[in-house]
Amino acid sequence: MSINKMVVSFLLLAIVTGGAIVLSGFFGLPWERVKAQSVITEFVEDKYEIDTKKIDTYFNFKDGKYGVELKTEDDITFKAEWREDLQVIDYYPEAIWKKQMEDDLLKEVQVIFPDHKFIVFDGAYGVGRDEIKGKEIGNYKEIPTDFFLSIRLQEKWKSNIEDKTAEQLLHLVEIIQEKNISNMHVTLYFDQTDDKVSFDSISIPAIQIKPIQTKEDILQYSSGGPNHNG
Repeated sequence: MSINKMVVSFLLLAIVTGGAIVLSGFFGLPWERVKAQSVITEFVEDKYEIDTKKIDTYFNFKDGKYGVELKTEDDITFKAEWREDLQVIDYYPEAIWKKQMEDDLLKEVQVIFPDHKFIVFDGAYGVGRDEIKGKEIGNYKEIPTDFFLSIRLQEKWKSNIEDKTAEQLLHLVEIIQEKNISNMHVTLYFDQTDDKVSFDSISIPAIQIKPIQTKEDILQYSSGGPNHNG
């Protein structure tokens, strides 16, 4: 083989090798994905005594974590990750709590706000790792942290719209009170107006839900109200 051919072959090999290294940095190594899936699945199924099936695997290139999205037999979808220190971090409790919140309130929210753009129930990810040590998850109402209900309307903010919305939101707050939910922060967003970067909103901290009795109490937490913190 001539020297020129050897140089070209070496350059091609270097390019291919470099490309593979770059790609693995973004997408991870295929065999590590398979290993992570096996480790994670065995861990969560043993920890919670559940059966799961894989929806997808992924690699978080920002922190080098391999992850799996899993689904249980009762349609609970959640993610879990295998860290470099060989610990599995799963978000199964958060998925359970999200389902419980939806079961408690989603239908009521949809009826009260039929013209919504979206309704999202969520919590602080990582709380499950701190609060849940065994297979029993418990109810989100018993967890000493705030959960979040976010509603976005299709309507832009107007004073008369806000007034009507406050009446609707009062109805929702009354339902939350009746269900003895004391750890849910509720935020309602109006659609974005043309001259604003941020959204007008009504944002009520969980700790302030219980004392609310009137529409005027609700309006204290609007974007222009004295108690707004959303």
